[in-house]
Amino acid sequence: MTCNLCGSEQQERLDLGEPLVRTGAYVQCPTCGLIYHSLPDSIDRMRDFYHSEYAGEYSASEVISRELALARINRLGKARALASLSPALEIGCANGEFIHELAGRDVEVSGVEPSRAMSEHARDHFGLEVVTGLYEDQPEKAAHYRLIAMFHVLEHVVDPTLTLQRIHRELRPGGLLFIEVPTLGDCQLSMVFKPIHPTVFVRETLEAMLAKNGFESLWIDEKGYHLQVIARPMEGQMPVTWPDPVSIRSRIKRYLATRQNVMDRIVSTLQALVGQKDGAIYGAGLNTLDLDNLFPLMQLDLEAVYDADPAKWGKQVLGLEICPPSELEAWHGSYLIISSYAFQEEILEQLAHLEKRGVRLVTLYEKS
Repeated sequence: MTCNLCGSEQQERLDLGEPLVRTGAYVQCPTCGLIYHSLPDSIDRMRDFYHSEYAGEYSASEVISRELALARINRLGKARALASLSPALEIGCANGEFIHELAGRDVEVSGVEPSRAMSEHARDHFGLEVVTGLYEDQPEKAAHYRLIAMFHVLEHVVDPTLTLQRIHRELRPGGLLFIEVPTLGDCQLSMVFKPIHPTVFVRETLEAMLAKNGFESLWIDEKGYHLQVIARPMEGQMPVTWPDPVSIRSRIKRYLATRQNVMDRIVSTLQALVGQKDGAIYGAGLNTLDLDNLFPLMQLDLEAVYDADPAKWGKQVLGLEICPPSELEAWHGSYLIISSYAFQEEILEQLAHLEKRGVRLVTLYEKS
């Protein structure tokens, strides 16, 4: 497979210290430094997976989801008056929080979301115009949108170049593209290297990918493990500078070493809970499943799992019933593990009142 950024057929295998089934077969381009799968899934396999299986990597309460959407809108508002960004499209709009908030600011919005459950929520809960499916499968609308947003989507795309070229055609002159992807920043239990991430971007490769496909980056920010870019489509060919592959390879090594330290700390934290009675977990997402793979949670005396997603209530994970957070008010356990990276601080703040009655809130991550 040729490099999607520079077209080179050369590639260097990356040893990530994990089984390929957990990461996929990653390589790095020795010319431009792009990190990508040497054997990505087919577009048909990706379509089926996101339509029926994928439910996102976290579930957040409506309060937290709204705060995240508002933070993104606030950033966007600093770049352009929101009223000038109509019509707007969000690719991979999930439950629809972002475009719902945009719609409340008099922006004409629509979305496309491959997950059947998430797209139904966006339509039923918010009354949004959201199509279930992949962006690539939808009819093209040339020079139609003033804003196209995609948060944690581009890393899932099999061919980022084709996607960005289409976005370029669909944006009006002077329109904006708002992108967010995970990157080699803060480490969590779940790796950025995944079978469902055909491409992993760093700041330099994302900026080069945008320039190659006719976008000028207006604003770039890297915080935690999030990389955000606001860009605009330009006419003609943009100058492209290939990143330094050696520098990126060094970042990969630092990321893996830091992640190992994170895992060691988590194991130590959980080991200290062995023998303590009446515990529980907050969070029934992938972080909890990854946690169980790292440290079998059957070693702990756990009574229940709590999660803010109503779709999970009454189901089971790790052999425990998933309960709504409201039931924590009648729970009198000794400790509650906060099993979330993205929303650890927000959840901690929401549950702080439990500490007043002696419940220990156990966090897993030291956030920078």
